[in-house]
Amino acid sequence: MITVGAPPSRLALAERFGATHTVDIADGSEAVIARVAQITANRGADLVLDFAGAPSVGPEAIAMAAQRGTITVVGSTGPAGAPIPLSAIMSKELTVVGSLNGDVSDYYRSIEFFRVFAERFPWDELFSEPCGLEQASDRITNMHRLGEVKAVIDPRLTSRP
Repeated sequence: MITVGAPPSRLALAERFGATHTVDIADGSEAVIARVAQITANRGADLVLDFAGAPSVGPEAIAMAAQRGTITVVGSTGPAGAPIPLSAIMSKELTVVGSLNGDVSDYYRSIEFFRVFAERFPWDELFSEPCGLEQASDRITNMHRLGEVKAVIDPRLTSRP
């Protein structure tokens, strides 16, 4: 399993969750694509999953995918992503799956997954300490800057006396 991302602390966390290889995005798209090609002996990845929503994900995912591979983009890439020529998808015979968000049953299955694998993975390292709405903007900004993986915001919490 190859994890592409940043910063190094998140890549180290990915290794603790089972990534066999990590690729830092700091050197740019071309370097990332070349490194994935090297790791896969120029075959490409059978499955490319994007959970980050970067606008450049389309062309990068296609470049990293193996012939007849699958690309899945979860979430939003913003109002306008990088253009993707259909010929690039067709020439590799790719399957492309998009998912904007889930429904309530997906949340239930996710919580069950966390519960079943509670002893196997360091889930707590993914989530920050809960905060109230007063700190929500700061925490979301910190998450955007890659300072934490997932901010936990609980509107029931307050820092006011």
